[in-house]
Amino acid sequence: EFLPMDFDFLSIDVDGIDYWLLRDVLVHHYRPKLVCIEFNPTMPNDLVYIPAQNDNIRHGASLSALVELCDEFQYVLIETTLYNAFFVPRRIYELCFQELVPDTSIEALHDITMGTSLYQLYDGTLKLWGCKKMLWHRIAIDEHKIQMLPPSDRTFPFAPNDALKSSPSSLSFGSEIADTVVDMSAYCQSHRHRSESPEEKDKKAACSDALLCQLQLDGFALVRGTGIPAEMCRQALSVTHSFLHEADESVRRSCLSIKDRARRGYSPINTENFASLIGKQGPNDLVRKFRMGPPQSSSSS
Repeated sequence: EFLPMDFDFLSIDVDGIDYWLLRDVLVHHYRPKLVCIEFNPTMPNDLVYIPAQNDNIRHGASLSALVELCDEFQYVLIETTLYNAFFVPRRIYELCFQELVPDTSIEALHDITMGTSLYQLYDGTLKLWGCKKMLWHRIAIDEHKIQMLPPSDRTFPFAPNDALKSSPSSLSFGSEIADTVVDMSAYCQSHRHRSESPEEKDKKAACSDALLCQLQLDGFALVRGTGIPAEMCRQALSVTHSFLHEADESVRRSCLSIKDRARRGYSPINTENFASLIGKQGPNDLVRKFRMGPPQSSSSS
């Protein structure tokens, strides 16, 4: 007998090409009433990872990849276990599960308990958080073996040198840092009430080139020659530090809206790309921004 197009239950657990098997089932117009499928539990919820369509490659798909696939065919996530996700057709969800599972987002239905996170210390040391073993090989992940820098090279690039620590008032930046400081005096201290000389134009061009180069290299730039009093800079840094650290949950969650995020006044880390503004390709910027200005009304926050 032929398999009905809307058979009751489909379970996929083949340790590799689960994603592609489900896709083939749905592409060929089969619509099981309930789908149980395995995903890789070590992958972050916001990662869309689709393994190669090759049964010799055993990677597993991320939960987000499966959610995107099922959404394309009008299937809704209704539950997860450590390794498995359950989907039903949207019509069945609306008829039977909408009251039981009002929030079908990955964040509401899945907690990552087997994930491994990597973070960096200021001196270049790499650290692990979460699961610190290779689950399917039963081998501990050795932090010492994943380091990109030897211990002798792990220093904070912008730390004051030893002499500055002992006498900060009498010394300036180290030579390596001083070489990267951009002199803005060509712009900030120019004579605006007369025409610029060729020499002044050349200085402005050199300044803009140096600033652009430094922003492309590090994502930020150290500047001097602005004419701004040092005390005002210190006050601004103090206020900015306080403002950034006092962001409440409503401000942090404002980044969840991808559309028109800039007008909300907050840009979280890894959401802006300076390179794209100048026609280049590069990773998103490691910066976090608040846009501030005069309130538009007394009810503005």
